Amino acid sequence: MRRQLLVESIRIDGQTQSRERINDEAVAEYAEAMQAPPGSRPASAWPPVKVFFDGTEYWMADGFHRLLAVKRTGRRNILAEVKQGSRDDAAWAACGANQTHGLRRTNADKRKAVQIALDLHPEMSDDGIGQHVGVSREYVLRLRHRMREQGVIKSHPERRIGTDGKSYRLPPPPPYRGTQGVIKSHPAPHADGAETVHLPPPPQSEERLQGPPAATPKPARTAATGPVDGVGRRIPEHLVELWGRGQEVQDMLTALSRVRVAIRKAQDTEDPLFTAVPYSAALAHLDQAYDCVQVAKPYAVCAFCQGQGCKACGQRGLLGKFRWDTTVPREHKEAVARMVEREQSE
Repeated sequence: MRRQLLVESIRIDGQTQSRERINDEAVAEYAEAMQAPPGSRPASAWPPVKVFFDGTEYWMADGFHRLLAVKRTGRRNILAEVKQGSRDDAAWAACGANQTHGLRRTNADKRKAVQIALDLHPEMSDDGIGQHVGVSREYVLRLRHRMREQGVIKSHPERRIGTDGKSYRLPPPPPYRGTQGVIKSHPAPHADGAETVHLPPPPQSEERLQGPPAATPKPARTAATGPVDGVGRRIPEHLVELWGRGQEVQDMLTALSRVRVAIRKAQDTEDPLFTAVPYSAALAHLDQAYDCVQVAKPYAVCAFCQGQGCKACGQRGLLGKFRWDTTVPREHKEAVARMVEREQSE
């Protein structure tokens, strides 16, 4: 179902973004195109964004750059294709987005999409994950091993869901030998019951997940090293407590959303109990309150002061999602991305 939604009502802070980062140049280009003179492509002519509605919240699945571009133009509404579903449904849909449209996915985008898909459905076969995300089975297999070694995937499921939708029993996972020898692993389910497969190196067109051969490989991390922010960066120890309080902000936002949905329902159904309510004013005030509270929810360690506190982050060391997307320069985001890569390789 397609409908116009308030841009502020669409949640983009639920970790449903399958791209590694927002492309600021693309947002600026889209916004400029949407504000082009008559006769060009107006904002209303762009494809609708895709969201999932869980009865309370609208979760973004596809169209983050378009949504941010619409916000940048100052418009309040955007055309959306709305489906019934949860935040997890939106995240799963996002993993399969942008294969044939939108900005070309980077290797980091593919990796993040596979990681989200594996986290949501570890029981699904490597073939199934690969087909959904648009990468090879070998790529998914290697990333699954890495996530298991790092403790991200906590268990080895006894059964796996194949691409045919059937459930298959799996043998225990054999050791992962990485670049030091042939990789042995369980394959995607097959009717012949095969349990071991010898895999060739991944295609050159996809990112190699294993590092260069070394005489003495570094031991893999076996447990999480602490919370990470929305871009994958470790939270400094002195900010961990403040970061953990982000749920307090989310609880407030959820409460505001529920009130907003209840008022809209009363308006749509012409509930006689609420006939005295000035709906337009009430909804406008709630939208304003939501926007005001939302900026308090931490999304990332401040890229300007590295968590020490500065004017940009209000001296708290953390930035919200909107401020991260709109105020942090690209070079700062790239520097943070390099820092995250170093942290992940340790």
